[in-house]
Amino acid sequence: MRQEAIYDFIKEFRQKHGYSPTLEEIRVAFQMSSVSNVDYHIRKLIDAGRLTHLPGSARTLVPNETRS
Repeated sequence: MRQEAIYDFIKEFRQKHGYSPTLEEIRVAFQMSSVSNVDYHIRKLIDAGRLTHLPGSARTLVPNETRS
């Protein structure tokens, strides 16, 4: 599932760099046509409790380790 791949990408990116990827970096990594597509998947992950995000701040996507 694409959302699972995005979740794993964010988790690995944070481990490697110490901060979260931007939506644009995710878009490029998954060859999506627009950032709004990335935003859709990120919102689904947040709604499912897989990610947390501090609104209004950049690079604040944090994977929640518990899997649903």
